[in-house]
Amino acid sequence: MEIGLKQITIGIGIFILIGGIVINVAKSKFMVSKKVAAKNLHSFLERNYNNKLDHSDLDRFFNSGNMNPNCFIARVFEKENPKVELIITFDAKKINDLKDIPSDSPGGLSFNERYLERVLAVRKQNEISELMEPLGVTLEWGYNEIIFSFKKEYTEAEILDKEEYFLTLFNKEKSEILGYYHEIPLLLNIPPNTNISLEHNLEQVDSIWELKNYRLHKKGEAFNDIKETVDTEINKYLKKSHPKQKTYDYYDSYINPNNFNNVLWITATETIKTKKEIEEREKGVWVSPITGYIKVYYNSETKEVHSIDFVPISTHLSMEEMIAKEEEAFLSTKW
Repeated sequence: MEIGLKQITIGIGIFILIGGIVINVAKSKFMVSKKVAAKNLHSFLERNYNNKLDHSDLDRFFNSGNMNPNCFIARVFEKENPKVELIITFDAKKINDLKDIPSDSPGGLSFNERYLERVLAVRKQNEISELMEPLGVTLEWGYNEIIFSFKKEYTEAEILDKEEYFLTLFNKEKSEILGYYHEIPLLLNIPPNTNISLEHNLEQVDSIWELKNYRLHKKGEAFNDIKETVDTEINKYLKKSHPKQKTYDYYDSYINPNNFNNVLWITATETIKTKKEIEEREKGVWVSPITGYIKVYYNSETKEVHSIDFVPISTHLSMEEMIAKEEEAFLSTKW
């Protein structure tokens, strides 16, 4: 007996209907709702932490990694001190029976262990902040950065002195207790141009933190304006003097530590290729296309480009190497 299109359509419809019913039954039986998960987490925090902690941003965290439809993620924080906060994942069906939330990874810290670490970290951060306040510096401790806000205008030398004092305090503490590892940017908001944020990286070398170079902070309010001005001048320069070169999306900046208005801007370049050359390159082993770089001297106070030059290179250089190559000449140039 032949099966017609009508019968196939009806069969598919019945299959989908039954599948939907099965999924809904499974959900009601095995899956905890967000409302119930929030209630269970609240109960856990109230029961074990005397209502000292609260939570927000709760959502289901079911993915191919955990394969648990009752896994949720949430932000947990102290009501009186919200800086003490953690992002946690938990099983909403099991949390009512727990006194602590175990780590997701073998040998990892439990929720309570992480919480106590965070309490200590915030206490240490506050102690350092209190010592910096009399120097005219307010600190804001983020997970991926530390923001320095200066209460008034200081000279470059005075700013560096304050940073070095902070570094002394920072090195007295174990970095893992403070919550930072290997590298952390200090973002400097300096009056009167607080929209031009500078970035001064801290880097850990043999367990000791050191200050590295100043650079423009790419998320600062004025950064895009500076980049647009510099890019316009670079493109005009290449079109006139090096028409076979174009900019490559690889750039960075270096700030004169003795005059924050003076900026060295480096943008890598590559040779303009034909469509055929591009296709041939894509077929072979990847080789860095960078053929040189543009160095630009820019003044952030006058908003003018002082000079612009193309430097060809025959071997690949990292951005740090390009800047190091130009640093001495930049610092010795009289503007």
